[in-house]
Amino acid sequence: MNVIREFETSDTIVKYNDEEGILYMIAKPDRPHEIVDTILKFETAKIWFPDGRKVPVLADATDIGPRTAEVRAYYASEDAAKLVKAFGIVENNFATRMLGNMFIKIAKPPFPTKLFRNRDEAREWLSQFVDNKSMPISMAL
Repeated sequence: MNVIREFETSDTIVKYNDEEGILYMIAKPDRPHEIVDTILKFETAKIWFPDGRKVPVLADATDIGPRTAEVRAYYASEDAAKLVKAFGIVENNFATRMLGNMFIKIAKPPFPTKLFRNRDEAREWLSQFVDNKSMPISMAL
């Protein structure tokens, strides 16, 4: 049985499909990203994995609004690492992708992190981090 979970914060739609094994964080168009919502989406998603498992995360930032330095730092933090096995970021703006690559080199996230032009490329890369043995989710919200 395919279980799909979904919730929204003011700036992001968060989805998980247990057959695919990838957690999606899709930025809502032009919404500012604040630290409170960032922590909320990570902490809420952790509830879906009561066994403490980590999952690959695809963050679609193609329509992302402004982010604070605190938000950017959280995405590369040890707190985020409690959920994230690997982090694929979709960004279709060349300049933003260059800045993102520079941030990855400086921040050194504690999990594999890579930028992509589209979701298909990100999904393909993230699929190597899916742990098929730990699916499906048995806990219902």
